[in-house]
Amino acid sequence: MGSKFGWGVLENGEEMWYSEPIFKKMSLFERIKWFLTVKKYMVEKMLDPSPSSVILDYGCGTGSYAIDLSKKRNVFIIGVDIFENQLKIARELSKMYNGNCKFFRIDRYNIPFEDNYFDGFVSLDVLGHIVDLEKALNEINRVLKPGGIGAIFSESALTKWNLIKYYLAKNGVVIDKHFKFHVNLKRKHELKKILENSGFKVERIYSLKTLLFFTDPSGYYEALKNRNDFKLIKYFSYFLSNIEKIPIYKMLSSIYTYFELFTLGRISESQGLLIKVKKI
Repeated sequence: MGSKFGWGVLENGEEMWYSEPIFKKMSLFERIKWFLTVKKYMVEKMLDPSPSSVILDYGCGTGSYAIDLSKKRNVFIIGVDIFENQLKIARELSKMYNGNCKFFRIDRYNIPFEDNYFDGFVSLDVLGHIVDLEKALNEINRVLKPGGIGAIFSESALTKWNLIKYYLAKNGVVIDKHFKFHVNLKRKHELKKILENSGFKVERIYSLKTLLFFTDPSGYYEALKNRNDFKLIKYFSYFLSNIEKIPIYKMLSSIYTYFELFTLGRISESQGLLIKVKKI
């Protein structure tokens, strides 16, 4: 197990995001850190599982969210993914952190469990990577109990709500380092329709981080640092990316994200969506 964190691409071309679980001792500091990790905290709150529930983590990756959720809410998590390299790490982390989890390799469209098996499901940063999204969601619906709740974070198609990012994209500058892996990003209304066609009632949908430039400036600077145009955006993003290293900036960014989530996030269409669904 290495000490490298974050996003990367393996030698075989496989996209990978590695982060260690937050909860070791369930301390107050860890709980605060969990709260400040907005999408993880909000997915937990939207799912709101009962103790001893059996939850599916669809596209679990290296398993950090499954492990944290199993400990935080005293539930059993079954994580599934298509990449064995990441599942191997997930199993190791679950042993290290005493997670109540099991991890299985699947293909995207076949989950090897019987109908109506799971009490709920979560899926973080996965849907935009799936070519036949409705087929995958139909399969999740099949293994979910009637009335079961799903909590999703999904990146979505770029719109004018993204302001600076949209402007740069129109001028040929792609900020999204995951771009080639996002094979099927949908607009907010498109994703809602696909979920409904797959047998889910969409109970809640929020946009997250419309003003991404201010909450994640380093990505902008990395894309612009070797360019001679867009100088104002480049230098301002460099300034913010250095301030971003100060812990108070990250905390204020999270607080702002919560504020935006429950105000502008109800009507806007940014590149991140938090969605609560229920199986009909």
